[in-house]
Amino acid sequence: MSDDAEALDAYSRTVSTVAAALTRHVASVSLSRGGGSAVVFDEQGHLVTNAHVVGDGRRGAATFSDGTETPFEVVGNDPLELSPRRSFAAWSEIVRGTALPWTGSELALGRAFGASLVDIIVQINAVRLLIAEHQLAHIRTMVGSSNEPVVIVDAGGHTLFANDAFAALRRKPQPRSSAGAPAAQRAAELASLFDPSEPVRTILRTVADERHPWRGELALRVDDGSVRPVAVRVEPVAARDGSMLGFFVIFVDLTDSQRVAAARRHLEQSLTQASSDDARPGPRAAGLSPRGDLMSAILANASLAAMDIADGNSAPSVAPLLEELEASTRRATMLYSRIRDAKP
Repeated sequence: MSDDAEALDAYSRTVSTVAAALTRHVASVSLSRGGGSAVVFDEQGHLVTNAHVVGDGRRGAATFSDGTETPFEVVGNDPLELSPRRSFAAWSEIVRGTALPWTGSELALGRAFGASLVDIIVQINAVRLLIAEHQLAHIRTMVGSSNEPVVIVDAGGHTLFANDAFAALRRKPQPRSSAGAPAAQRAAELASLFDPSEPVRTILRTVADERHPWRGELALRVDDGSVRPVAVRVEPVAARDGSMLGFFVIFVDLTDSQRVAAARRHLEQSLTQASSDDARPGPRAAGLSPRGDLMSAILANASLAAMDIADGNSAPSVAPLLEELEASTRRATMLYSRIRDAKP
């Protein structure tokens, strides 16, 4: 037999011996959700396999190369609970002190490799930070330019960001960054912006506990010391693990709508009062009945005008028009009353 043939035969015997020794430690495992391969890694017969093979299964069956099949139970599927150091403690004790010492060149190479690895990790994190900062600035600009007043609040109830529309709602100048975009503000407590404050703290705690949005009307403190009625929507934002990241709060100014409602009520009261005054008994000018056609026409036209104004105009201009209509109607009814009550 030639030298090459002897070397090949020796190599074949070595591979066969290693394969025979290892094959009996490899098994095919099957669970309710599927299966895969596993390896016996200690003397107690524990098998190790991929986490996705086990999933949430608790028991299964292992089949070895010789056909032997045995049931097993899952003792752990959390990678954080597995410890190679504990698993191979006995093996480490056996081989401790048998390895050759490191040479100077190997130590230098190891240090260089470690320094390069640290440098790569730092570069990756720096790039990720730059990307995150760019995305944050872009999103802050988008939210800041929104016409809807918005405040971003952390899980502790402190403001992280408020846009220009919210600053205008409070009549307070908005701080700007060097690039001209709305800047992140000092973390003031959101509840301190309302009057009273304690109900807002209760609302945030309830939203955080129940993970449900809240809607309602509150009184917002304005920069001049007054308060402004606002409709508020509080939306919770949770992380993937279920913890609270914070809230976003959206505002709607109710000043104009409440002024319109008050003007409409006042107009209705004035029309009702005018109608009652016209129906009361008393001296009347010749030719005027207790329920004069002229007064009826004045009140009917005023009611129609009020409906047209409320339906066809935007909120900021409705209240002044209703107030002007009320004043005109009052002057007309007063003039009619004087004519009606005039002595013949």
